[in-house]
Amino acid sequence: FTAYDFAQPALHVKSRSVRIYTDSRVVFTNSTIYIGKTPIFWFPYLFANINNTGFAFLPGYDSRWGAYLLTAYTFPLTTGVDATARFEARSEFGPAIGFDAVMKYGKNDRSYGKLRTDYVFETKDVTSIQAPGEPAETRTTNRYRVSFQQRLFLTDDIYATADINVLSDVDFLEDFYPAEFQIDPQPDNVLSVTKWDEVYTLNLIARWQVNDFQDVTERLPELVLDFKQLNFFGTPVNYDGETGVASLRRTFSNDPNSGQTQYPDYSAARFDTFHQWSLPKLLFGWLSITPKVGIRGTYYSDSGSFVTPIGGSTAIDPVTGETTVIEPTNESTPLNNPTSTLLNKGPVFRVVGNYGVELSTKFSKSFEKIQSRMLGLDGVKHVFQPYVNYSGVYNFGPSPSDIYQFDRVVESTQLLPLNFPQFTAVDSIDTWNIVRIGARQRLLTRRDNRSFQWFTLDTFMDLNLDSPYSDSAASNVFNVIGFRPVPWASLAIASQLPINDQGFTEVNTSFTFMPTRDLSFSFAHRYIDGND
Repeated sequence: FTAYDFAQPALHVKSRSVRIYTDSRVVFTNSTIYIGKTPIFWFPYLFANINNTGFAFLPGYDSRWGAYLLTAYTFPLTTGVDATARFEARSEFGPAIGFDAVMKYGKNDRSYGKLRTDYVFETKDVTSIQAPGEPAETRTTNRYRVSFQQRLFLTDDIYATADINVLSDVDFLEDFYPAEFQIDPQPDNVLSVTKWDEVYTLNLIARWQVNDFQDVTERLPELVLDFKQLNFFGTPVNYDGETGVASLRRTFSNDPNSGQTQYPDYSAARFDTFHQWSLPKLLFGWLSITPKVGIRGTYYSDSGSFVTPIGGSTAIDPVTGETTVIEPTNESTPLNNPTSTLLNKGPVFRVVGNYGVELSTKFSKSFEKIQSRMLGLDGVKHVFQPYVNYSGVYNFGPSPSDIYQFDRVVESTQLLPLNFPQFTAVDSIDTWNIVRIGARQRLLTRRDNRSFQWFTLDTFMDLNLDSPYSDSAASNVFNVIGFRPVPWASLAIASQLPINDQGFTEVNTSFTFMPTRDLSFSFAHRYIDGND
Protein backbone atom coordinates (compact mmCIF):
# COMPACT_ATOMS: atom_id res chain seq x y z
CA PHE A 1 0.00 0.00 0.00
CA THR A 2 1.24 3.50 -0.81
CA ALA A 3 -0.03 7.06 -0.99
CA TYR A 4 2.29 7.82 -3.93
CA ASP A 5 1.11 7.74 -7.51
CA PHE A 6 4.49 6.62 -8.91
CA ALA A 7 5.72 3.34 -10.40
CA GLN A 8 8.49 3.33 -7.78
CA PRO A 9 6.95 4.95 -4.67
CA ALA A 10 9.25 6.63 -2.18
CA LEU A 11 7.36 5.11 0.77
CA HIS A 12 5.13 2.06 0.99
CA VAL A 13 3.81 -0.56 3.43
CA LYS A 14 3.80 -4.33 2.98
CA SER A 15 1.44 -6.37 5.18
CA ARG A 16 0.85 -10.10 5.67
CA SER A 17 -2.93 -9.52 5.88
CA VAL A 18 -5.41 -6.66 5.66
CA ARG A 19 -8.99 -6.54 6.88
CA ILE A 20 -11.20 -3.71 5.57
CA TYR A 21 -14.37 -2.60 7.37
CA THR A 22 -16.31 -0.46 4.90
CA ASP A 23 -16.74 3.21 5.95
CA SER A 24 -15.17 2.39 9.31
CA ARG A 25 -11.59 1.12 9.71
CA VAL A 26 -8.73 -0.88 8.25
CA VAL A 27 -6.56 -3.38 10.18
CA PHE A 28 -3.04 -4.36 9.00
CA THR A 29 -1.11 -7.25 10.55
CA ASN A 30 2.62 -8.07 10.36
CA SER A 31 3.43 -4.83 8.45
CA THR A 32 6.76 -3.41 7.32
CA ILE A 33 7.34 0.21 6.24
CA TYR A 34 9.78 0.73 3.39
CA ILE A 35 11.56 3.84 2.11
CA GLY A 36 12.43 2.86 -1.42
CA LYS A 37 13.60 -0.75 -1.02
CA THR A 38 14.88 -0.32 2.55
CA PRO A 39 12.71 -1.58 5.46
CA ILE A 40 12.79 0.93 8.32
CA PHE A 41 10.14 -0.24 10.80
CA TRP A 42 7.99 -3.28 11.61
CA PHE A 43 4.52 -3.23 13.20
CA PRO A 44 2.80 -6.38 14.38
CA TYR A 45 -0.54 -4.50 14.26
CA LEU A 46 -1.65 -1.31 12.50
CA PHE A 47 -5.08 0.26 12.84
CA ALA A 48 -6.36 3.07 10.62
CA ASN A 49 -9.76 4.67 11.15
CA ILE A 50 -11.19 6.08 7.96
CA ASN A 51 -12.81 8.90 9.96
CA ASN A 52 -9.57 10.82 10.61
CA THR A 53 -8.43 8.90 13.65
CA GLY A 54 -4.81 8.63 14.72
CA PHE A 55 -1.89 9.77 16.84
CA ALA A 56 0.56 12.56 15.99
CA PHE A 57 3.96 13.14 17.61
CA LEU A 58 6.12 16.17 16.92
CA PRO A 59 9.42 16.42 18.85
CA GLY A 60 11.85 19.28 18.28
CA TYR A 61 13.80 22.22 19.62
CA ASP A 62 12.96 25.91 19.37
CA SER A 63 14.93 28.91 20.65
CA ARG A 64 11.86 30.21 22.50
CA TRP A 65 10.31 26.92 23.61
CA GLY A 66 13.47 24.95 24.29
CA ALA A 67 13.05 21.20 23.78
CA TYR A 68 9.44 20.28 23.10
CA LEU A 69 7.12 17.38 22.35
CA LEU A 70 3.68 17.98 20.85
CA THR A 71 1.31 15.01 20.86
CA ALA A 72 -2.26 14.74 19.61
CA TYR A 73 -4.92 12.06 19.23
CA THR A 74 -7.73 12.64 16.72
CA PHE A 75 -10.97 10.65 16.85
CA PRO A 76 -14.57 10.93 15.61
CA LEU A 77 -16.68 12.39 18.40
CA THR A 78 -19.99 11.96 16.59
CA THR A 79 -21.31 12.14 13.05
CA GLY A 80 -19.72 15.13 11.33
CA VAL A 81 -17.53 16.04 14.32
CA ASP A 82 -13.84 15.15 14.59
CA ALA A 83 -12.14 15.89 17.91
CA THR A 84 -8.48 16.18 18.86
CA ALA A 85 -7.03 15.86 22.35
CA ARG A 86 -3.56 17.37 22.76
CA PHE A 87 -0.80 17.17 25.33
CA GLU A 88 2.24 19.38 24.84
CA ALA A 89 5.45 19.89 26.79
CA ARG A 90 7.94 22.74 26.35
CA SER A 91 11.03 22.89 28.53
CA GLU A 92 10.97 26.70 28.74
CA PHE A 93 7.24 26.96 29.46
CA GLY A 94 6.00 23.74 30.99
CA PRO A 95 3.14 21.36 30.14
CA ALA A 96 -0.03 22.30 28.25
CA ILE A 97 -3.26 20.57 27.26
CA GLY A 98 -5.79 21.30 24.55
CA PHE A 99 -9.02 20.08 23.00
CA ASP A 100 -10.11 20.87 19.44
CA ALA A 101 -13.15 20.02 17.34
CA VAL A 102 -13.94 20.41 13.65
CA MET A 103 -17.62 20.24 12.66
CA LYS A 104 -19.48 19.91 9.36
CA TYR A 105 -23.26 19.69 9.32
CA GLY A 106 -26.44 20.86 7.67
CA LYS A 107 -27.49 20.59 4.04
CA ASN A 108 -24.61 19.26 1.91
CA ASP A 109 -22.27 19.97 4.87
CA ARG A 110 -22.38 23.69 4.00
CA SER A 111 -22.31 24.69 7.66
CA TYR A 112 -19.07 24.24 9.54
CA GLY A 113 -17.41 25.16 12.80
CA LYS A 114 -14.02 24.96 14.51
CA LEU A 115 -13.25 24.98 18.24
CA ARG A 116 -9.73 25.28 19.67
CA THR A 117 -8.83 25.41 23.35
CA ASP A 118 -5.46 25.63 25.14
CA TYR A 119 -4.41 25.70 28.76
CA VAL A 120 -0.75 26.14 29.79
CA PHE A 121 0.44 25.06 33.23
CA GLU A 122 3.40 27.40 33.02
CA THR A 123 6.05 26.56 35.56
CA LYS A 124 8.82 29.06 34.83
CA ASP A 125 9.17 32.84 34.80
CA VAL A 126 9.09 33.72 31.12
CA THR A 127 9.50 37.26 29.83
CA SER A 128 7.74 37.71 26.51
CA ILE A 129 9.48 39.19 23.52
CA GLN A 130 9.40 42.97 23.52
CA ALA A 131 8.21 44.24 20.15
CA PRO A 132 8.71 47.86 19.05
CA GLY A 133 6.39 50.04 21.10
CA GLU A 134 5.33 47.10 23.25
CA PRO A 135 6.49 46.47 26.83
CA ALA A 136 7.76 43.10 27.98
CA GLU A 137 5.23 41.12 29.98
CA THR A 138 5.75 38.21 32.33
CA ARG A 139 3.08 35.59 32.91
CA THR A 140 3.90 32.45 34.85
CA THR A 141 0.65 30.53 35.36
CA ASN A 142 -2.90 30.10 34.09
CA ARG A 143 -2.45 31.02 30.45
CA TYR A 144 -5.24 29.98 28.11
CA ARG A 145 -7.00 30.46 24.78
CA VAL A 146 -10.53 29.60 23.67
CA SER A 147 -11.26 30.13 19.99
CA PHE A 148 -14.45 29.33 18.09
CA GLN A 149 -15.32 30.05 14.45
CA GLN A 150 -18.53 29.03 12.73
CA ARG A 151 -20.60 29.61 9.62
CA LEU A 152 -24.18 28.38 9.91
CA PHE A 153 -26.55 28.45 6.92
CA LEU A 154 -30.06 29.14 8.21
CA THR A 155 -31.45 29.15 4.65
CA ASP A 156 -29.85 29.12 1.20
CA ASP A 157 -29.39 32.91 1.34
CA ILE A 158 -29.19 33.64 5.08
CA TYR A 159 -26.19 32.60 7.14
CA ALA A 160 -24.74 33.39 10.57
CA THR A 161 -21.06 33.63 11.42
CA ALA A 162 -19.21 33.62 14.73
CA ASP A 163 -15.60 34.47 15.51
CA ILE A 164 -14.85 34.30 19.24
CA ASN A 165 -11.32 34.50 20.67
CA VAL A 166 -10.69 34.64 24.43
CA LEU A 167 -7.03 35.08 25.46
CA SER A 168 -5.45 35.18 28.88
CA ASP A 169 -2.87 37.83 27.92
CA VAL A 170 -1.57 39.91 25.05
CA ASP A 171 1.44 37.65 24.40
CA PHE A 172 -0.26 34.24 24.32
CA LEU A 173 -0.39 33.86 20.52
CA GLU A 174 3.10 35.29 20.07
CA ASP A 175 4.52 32.80 22.57
CA PHE A 176 2.72 29.63 21.49
CA TYR A 177 1.31 30.20 17.98
CA PRO A 178 3.67 32.63 16.22
CA ALA A 179 2.36 31.71 12.75
CA GLU A 180 -1.18 32.73 13.78
CA PHE A 181 0.19 35.85 15.48
CA GLN A 182 1.91 37.02 12.28
CA ILE A 183 -1.39 36.87 10.37
CA ASP A 184 -3.81 38.07 13.06
CA PRO A 185 -2.11 39.49 16.19
CA GLN A 186 -5.40 40.80 17.64
CA PRO A 187 -8.12 38.26 16.82
CA ASP A 188 -11.64 39.60 16.72
CA ASN A 189 -14.81 38.84 18.66
CA VAL A 190 -17.80 39.28 16.41
CA LEU A 191 -21.18 37.71 15.62
CA SER A 192 -23.10 38.43 12.43
CA VAL A 193 -26.17 37.43 10.44
CA THR A 194 -26.12 38.04 6.69
CA LYS A 195 -28.95 38.08 4.15
CA TRP A 196 -27.47 37.75 0.66
CA ASP A 197 -29.19 38.75 -2.57
CA GLU A 198 -28.00 39.45 -6.11
CA VAL A 199 -28.95 43.12 -5.63
CA TYR A 200 -28.14 43.78 -1.97
CA THR A 201 -26.55 42.39 1.20
CA LEU A 202 -28.02 42.99 4.67
CA ASN A 203 -25.69 42.53 7.66
CA LEU A 204 -26.45 42.56 11.38
CA ILE A 205 -23.18 42.71 13.34
CA ALA A 206 -22.31 42.54 17.04
CA ARG A 207 -18.71 43.17 18.15
CA TRP A 208 -17.36 43.74 21.64
CA GLN A 209 -14.22 43.88 23.77
CA VAL A 210 -13.65 40.42 25.25
CA ASN A 211 -9.93 40.81 25.95
CA ASP A 212 -9.38 43.95 28.02
CA PHE A 213 -5.82 44.44 26.74
CA GLN A 214 -7.09 45.13 23.19
CA ASP A 215 -8.34 48.43 21.73
CA VAL A 216 -11.69 47.62 20.12
CA THR A 217 -14.47 49.48 18.33
CA GLU A 218 -17.56 47.82 19.75
CA ARG A 219 -20.70 47.54 17.61
CA LEU A 220 -23.66 46.81 19.84
CA PRO A 221 -25.10 46.24 17.28
CA GLU A 222 -24.69 47.56 13.71
CA LEU A 223 -27.13 47.03 10.83
CA VAL A 224 -25.88 47.73 7.29
CA LEU A 225 -27.73 47.54 3.98
CA ASP A 226 -25.29 47.28 1.06
CA PHE A 227 -26.51 47.81 -2.52
CA LYS A 228 -24.28 46.28 -5.17
CA GLN A 229 -23.60 48.22 -8.34
CA LEU A 230 -26.72 48.01 -10.50
CA ASN A 231 -28.48 49.78 -13.34
CA PHE A 232 -30.31 52.96 -12.27
CA PHE A 233 -33.93 52.70 -13.48
CA GLY A 234 -33.03 51.62 -17.00
CA THR A 235 -30.62 54.51 -17.68
CA PRO A 236 -26.93 54.11 -18.68
CA VAL A 237 -26.05 55.23 -15.13
CA ASN A 238 -24.96 52.73 -12.46
CA TYR A 239 -25.87 53.10 -8.79
CA ASP A 240 -24.33 51.68 -5.62
CA GLY A 241 -24.60 52.64 -1.98
CA GLU A 242 -24.90 51.61 1.61
CA THR A 243 -26.87 52.68 4.66
CA GLY A 244 -26.13 51.71 8.24
CA VAL A 245 -27.18 52.44 11.79
CA ALA A 246 -25.01 51.48 14.75
CA SER A 247 -24.48 51.86 18.46
CA LEU A 248 -20.70 52.30 18.67
CA ARG A 249 -18.24 52.38 21.54
CA ARG A 250 -14.47 52.82 21.31
CA THR A 251 -12.93 50.86 24.18
CA PHE A 252 -9.22 51.30 24.90
CA SER A 253 -6.85 48.90 26.61
CA ASN A 254 -7.11 49.20 30.37
CA ASP A 255 -3.73 47.56 30.91
CA PRO A 256 -1.58 50.10 32.85
CA ASN A 257 1.54 48.31 31.56
CA SER A 258 0.61 48.65 27.91
CA GLY A 259 2.95 51.61 27.45
CA GLN A 260 0.28 53.49 25.48
CA THR A 261 -1.43 56.77 26.29
CA GLN A 262 -4.49 56.00 28.39
CA TYR A 263 -7.64 57.41 26.80
CA PRO A 264 -11.14 57.27 28.27
CA ASP A 265 -13.69 55.25 26.30
CA TYR A 266 -16.28 57.08 24.23
CA SER A 267 -19.52 56.07 22.52
CA ALA A 268 -22.19 57.38 20.15
CA ALA A 269 -25.05 56.24 17.98
CA ARG A 270 -24.31 56.75 14.28
CA PHE A 271 -26.55 56.83 11.24
CA ASP A 272 -24.69 56.84 7.93
CA THR A 273 -26.07 56.75 4.39
CA PHE A 274 -24.04 56.83 1.17
CA HIS A 275 -25.23 56.95 -2.45
CA GLN A 276 -23.11 57.04 -5.62
CA TRP A 277 -23.78 57.21 -9.36
CA SER A 278 -21.30 56.37 -12.12
CA LEU A 279 -21.41 56.39 -15.93
CA PRO A 280 -18.96 53.98 -17.61
CA LYS A 281 -18.27 54.86 -21.24
CA LEU A 282 -15.95 53.74 -24.05
CA LEU A 283 -14.90 56.74 -26.15
CA PHE A 284 -13.34 56.53 -29.60
CA GLY A 285 -13.36 52.76 -29.28
CA TRP A 286 -10.25 52.74 -27.07
CA LEU A 287 -10.61 55.11 -24.07
CA SER A 288 -12.50 53.78 -21.04
CA ILE A 289 -13.84 56.62 -18.86
CA THR A 290 -16.00 56.40 -15.74
CA PRO A 291 -17.07 59.65 -14.07
CA LYS A 292 -18.73 59.28 -10.68
CA VAL A 293 -20.39 61.44 -8.06
CA GLY A 294 -21.68 60.58 -4.61
CA ILE A 295 -23.18 62.03 -1.47
CA ARG A 296 -22.90 60.90 2.15
CA GLY A 297 -24.78 62.03 5.23
CA THR A 298 -23.71 61.00 8.74
CA TYR A 299 -25.36 61.77 12.07
CA TYR A 300 -23.61 61.27 15.43
CA SER A 301 -25.54 61.38 18.70
CA ASP A 302 -22.36 62.61 20.37
CA SER A 303 -18.96 63.99 19.31
CA GLY A 304 -15.78 65.35 20.84
CA SER A 305 -12.00 65.21 21.08
CA PHE A 306 -9.29 64.44 23.64
CA VAL A 307 -7.76 67.06 25.93
CA THR A 308 -4.70 66.67 28.15
CA PRO A 309 -5.52 67.49 31.81
CA ILE A 310 -2.48 69.78 32.23
CA GLY A 311 -4.20 73.13 31.90
CA GLY A 312 -6.48 71.78 29.18
CA SER A 313 -4.46 73.68 26.60
CA THR A 314 -3.95 70.96 23.97
CA ALA A 315 -6.13 68.41 22.18
CA ILE A 316 -5.13 65.13 20.57
CA ASP A 317 -6.24 64.73 16.96
CA PRO A 318 -7.93 61.29 16.77
CA VAL A 319 -6.83 60.93 13.12
CA THR A 320 -3.15 61.89 13.24
CA GLY A 321 -2.45 61.49 16.95
CA GLU A 322 -0.78 64.92 16.98
CA THR A 323 -1.42 67.46 19.76
CA THR A 324 -2.77 70.86 18.80
CA VAL A 325 -3.49 74.03 20.80
CA ILE A 326 -7.12 74.66 21.80
CA GLU A 327 -8.84 77.65 23.31
CA PRO A 328 -8.86 77.84 27.15
CA THR A 329 -12.64 78.27 27.07
CA ASN A 330 -12.96 74.72 25.75
CA GLU A 331 -11.50 73.19 28.88
CA SER A 332 -13.52 70.38 30.40
CA THR A 333 -13.62 68.64 33.75
CA PRO A 334 -11.12 65.75 33.92
CA LEU A 335 -12.70 62.30 33.81
CA ASN A 336 -11.69 59.28 35.86
CA ASN A 337 -8.47 58.88 33.94
CA PRO A 338 -5.15 60.41 34.94
CA THR A 339 -3.81 60.88 31.42
CA SER A 340 -6.49 62.18 29.05
CA THR A 341 -9.76 64.05 29.23
CA LEU A 342 -12.63 63.78 26.80
CA LEU A 343 -13.99 67.07 25.50
CA ASN A 344 -17.68 66.53 24.70
CA LYS A 345 -19.18 68.56 21.84
CA GLY A 346 -22.69 67.10 21.54
CA PRO A 347 -24.55 65.69 18.50
CA VAL A 348 -23.42 66.59 14.98
CA PHE A 349 -24.54 65.97 11.40
CA ARG A 350 -22.26 66.34 8.43
CA VAL A 351 -22.56 65.98 4.68
CA VAL A 352 -19.69 64.81 2.49
CA GLY A 353 -19.66 64.88 -1.30
CA ASN A 354 -17.34 62.83 -3.48
CA TYR A 355 -16.59 63.12 -7.18
CA GLY A 356 -14.00 61.78 -9.56
CA VAL A 357 -13.20 60.10 -12.83
CA GLU A 358 -11.29 56.98 -13.85
CA LEU A 359 -9.60 56.72 -17.25
CA SER A 360 -7.74 53.81 -18.81
CA THR A 361 -6.84 52.30 -22.15
CA LYS A 362 -5.00 49.25 -23.45
CA PHE A 363 -2.30 48.62 -26.05
CA SER A 364 -1.11 45.17 -27.03
CA LYS A 365 1.39 43.52 -29.36
CA SER A 366 1.95 39.82 -30.06
CA PHE A 367 5.30 38.07 -30.49
CA GLU A 368 4.49 34.62 -31.85
CA LYS A 369 8.14 33.67 -32.47
CA ILE A 370 9.00 33.63 -28.78
CA GLN A 371 8.93 29.95 -27.85
CA SER A 372 10.56 28.26 -24.85
CA ARG A 373 9.57 24.95 -23.33
CA MET A 374 11.84 25.54 -20.32
CA LEU A 375 10.15 28.89 -19.53
CA GLY A 376 6.68 27.73 -20.52
CA LEU A 377 6.32 30.20 -23.41
CA ASP A 378 4.12 29.50 -26.43
CA GLY A 379 4.05 32.94 -27.99
CA VAL A 380 3.89 36.17 -25.99
CA LYS A 381 1.38 39.03 -25.96
CA HIS A 382 2.42 42.25 -24.21
CA VAL A 383 -0.54 44.20 -22.79
CA PHE A 384 0.10 47.77 -21.59
CA GLN A 385 -2.69 49.52 -19.64
CA PRO A 386 -2.07 53.09 -18.42
CA TYR A 387 -4.67 54.48 -16.03
CA VAL A 388 -5.57 57.64 -14.11
CA ASN A 389 -7.91 57.82 -11.12
CA TYR A 390 -8.85 61.29 -9.87
CA SER A 391 -10.70 61.34 -6.55
CA GLY A 392 -12.15 64.45 -4.93
CA VAL A 393 -13.98 64.84 -1.62
CA TYR A 394 -15.52 67.93 -0.05
CA ASN A 395 -16.46 67.93 3.61
CA PHE A 396 -19.39 70.28 4.28
CA GLY A 397 -19.37 69.62 8.03
CA PRO A 398 -16.99 69.40 11.00
CA SER A 399 -13.49 68.00 10.56
CA PRO A 400 -12.57 64.51 11.80
CA SER A 401 -10.72 66.06 14.76
CA ASP A 402 -14.13 67.11 16.14
CA ILE A 403 -15.78 63.72 15.57
CA TYR A 404 -15.37 60.56 17.60
CA GLN A 405 -13.20 58.19 15.57
CA PHE A 406 -14.72 54.71 15.24
CA ASP A 407 -14.10 53.63 11.61
CA ARG A 408 -10.86 55.51 11.16
CA VAL A 409 -7.62 55.70 9.20
CA VAL A 410 -4.95 53.57 10.89
CA GLU A 411 -1.22 53.66 10.32
CA SER A 412 -0.06 51.68 7.30
CA THR A 413 2.74 51.77 4.76
CA GLN A 414 0.22 51.19 1.95
CA LEU A 415 -1.81 53.76 0.04
CA LEU A 416 -5.41 54.29 1.08
CA PRO A 417 -8.27 53.37 -1.27
CA LEU A 418 -9.51 56.40 -3.24
CA ASN A 419 -12.88 55.03 -4.29
CA PHE A 420 -16.06 54.68 -2.28
CA PRO A 421 -17.34 52.50 -0.69
CA GLN A 422 -13.91 50.81 -0.67
CA PHE A 423 -12.67 53.63 1.58
CA THR A 424 -14.28 52.42 4.82
CA ALA A 425 -12.83 54.93 7.33
CA VAL A 426 -16.14 56.81 7.50
CA ASP A 427 -15.24 58.97 10.49
CA SER A 428 -11.86 60.06 9.08
CA ILE A 429 -13.19 61.35 5.75
CA ASP A 430 -12.11 64.93 5.07
CA THR A 431 -11.67 67.19 2.05
CA TRP A 432 -9.14 65.81 -0.44
CA ASN A 433 -8.05 65.99 -4.05
CA ILE A 434 -5.79 63.09 -5.02
CA VAL A 435 -4.74 61.72 -8.41
CA ARG A 436 -3.47 58.14 -8.72
CA ILE A 437 -1.54 57.48 -11.91
CA GLY A 438 -0.13 54.16 -12.99
CA ALA A 439 0.33 51.51 -15.63
CA ARG A 440 -0.31 47.77 -15.61
CA GLN A 441 1.78 45.53 -17.83
CA ARG A 442 1.14 41.87 -18.54
CA LEU A 443 2.98 39.27 -20.57
CA LEU A 444 0.50 36.60 -21.65
CA THR A 445 1.22 33.22 -23.20
CA ARG A 446 -0.84 30.23 -24.33
CA ARG A 447 -1.11 27.36 -21.90
CA ASP A 448 -3.65 24.53 -22.04
CA ASN A 449 -5.48 26.41 -24.82
CA ARG A 450 -6.02 29.40 -22.54
CA SER A 451 -4.33 32.73 -21.87
CA PHE A 452 -1.88 32.52 -18.98
CA GLN A 453 -0.41 35.52 -17.09
CA TRP A 454 3.29 34.75 -17.29
CA PHE A 455 4.47 38.11 -15.88
CA THR A 456 2.62 41.10 -14.35
CA LEU A 457 3.80 44.53 -13.26
CA ASP A 458 1.68 47.29 -11.73
CA THR A 459 3.44 50.66 -11.27
CA PHE A 460 1.57 53.53 -9.60
CA MET A 461 1.82 56.56 -7.30
CA ASP A 462 -0.39 59.29 -5.82
CA LEU A 463 -0.21 63.01 -6.51
CA ASN A 464 -1.54 64.72 -3.37
CA LEU A 465 -3.08 67.97 -4.57
CA ASP A 466 -4.79 68.17 -1.17
CA SER A 467 -4.53 65.27 1.28
CA PRO A 468 -5.48 65.25 4.99
CA TYR A 469 -3.41 62.07 5.49
CA SER A 470 -0.05 63.12 4.04
CA ASP A 471 2.06 66.29 4.00
CA SER A 472 3.96 65.10 0.94
CA ALA A 473 3.07 66.35 -2.55
CA ALA A 474 3.59 62.87 -3.94
CA SER A 475 3.65 59.36 -2.55
CA ASN A 476 6.33 56.76 -3.08
CA VAL A 477 6.46 54.95 -6.42
CA PHE A 478 4.98 51.47 -6.06
CA ASN A 479 5.89 48.43 -8.13
CA VAL A 480 3.99 45.16 -7.68
CA ILE A 481 5.54 42.28 -9.64
CA GLY A 482 4.21 38.77 -10.19
CA PHE A 483 6.30 36.24 -12.11
CA ARG A 484 5.18 32.64 -12.60
CA PRO A 485 7.04 31.15 -15.57
CA VAL A 486 6.25 27.53 -14.66
CA PRO A 487 3.68 25.91 -12.34
CA TRP A 488 6.36 24.87 -9.84
CA ALA A 489 8.09 28.24 -9.31
CA SER A 490 6.86 31.78 -8.68
CA LEU A 491 8.28 35.12 -7.61
CA ALA A 492 6.41 38.07 -6.05
CA ILE A 493 7.87 41.50 -5.27
CA ALA A 494 5.98 44.42 -3.73
CA SER A 495 8.13 47.53 -3.44
CA GLN A 496 7.84 51.26 -2.92
CA LEU A 497 10.67 53.72 -3.42
CA PRO A 498 10.83 57.40 -2.36
CA ILE A 499 10.94 60.31 -4.77
CA ASN A 500 11.25 63.03 -2.11
CA ASP A 501 12.69 63.55 1.37
CA GLN A 502 9.43 62.52 3.08
CA GLY A 503 9.32 59.10 1.47
CA PHE A 504 10.68 55.76 2.66
CA THR A 505 11.74 52.44 1.21
CA GLU A 506 9.92 49.12 1.47
CA VAL A 507 10.63 45.91 -0.46
CA ASN A 508 8.82 42.65 0.26
CA THR A 509 9.96 39.62 -1.74
CA SER A 510 8.79 36.01 -1.78
CA PHE A 511 9.89 33.03 -3.85
CA THR A 512 8.12 29.64 -3.99
CA PHE A 513 9.73 26.53 -5.41
CA MET A 514 8.07 23.12 -5.74
CA PRO A 515 10.61 20.39 -6.64
CA THR A 516 8.03 17.58 -6.40
CA ARG A 517 4.26 17.44 -6.24
CA ASP A 518 4.38 16.75 -2.50
CA LEU A 519 7.00 19.27 -1.40
CA SER A 520 7.33 23.03 -1.70
CA PHE A 521 9.69 25.65 -0.28
CA SER A 522 8.95 29.32 0.28
CA PHE A 523 11.56 31.98 0.93
CA ALA A 524 10.51 35.49 1.91
CA HIS A 525 12.30 38.68 2.87
CA ARG A 526 10.82 41.93 4.18
CA TYR A 527 12.67 45.22 4.24
CA ILE A 528 11.62 48.69 5.39
CA ASP A 529 13.72 51.79 6.03
CA GLY A 530 12.81 55.35 6.98
CA ASN A 531 9.33 54.63 8.38
CA ASP A 532 8.45 54.47 12.08
